[in-house]
Amino acid sequence: MQILLNLQSNALKFTQKGGVTLKAEIVEEQGQEETIFYLKMYVSDTGVGIPWEDQDKLFKLFGFLQSTKQYNKNGIGLGLVISERIVNKFEGKIDF
Repeated sequence: MQILLNLQSNALKFTQKGGVTLKAEIVEEQGQEETIFYLKMYVSDTGVGIPWEDQDKLFKLFGFLQSTKQYNKNGIGLGLVISERIVNKFEGKIDF
């Protein structure tokens, strides 16, 4: 739940027009001895976007993007870092 809240919060913070879409699906994968289920969550938005040169800052501690500073006046740059750490604890993957 924390991961989804962090992702949704970021998307809403940087979306002035358009919208934010959340999607979740359960993916089934057949292993050698058992069936494995994965939860995939997607967040997409029509926000301001992230320049290529800033994308490597997304999952860094206090990783602010200068190009979006005017939209993010209250954040401290921890939401994506926390989300990534939670995902890693569960041996999952989070990316942009």
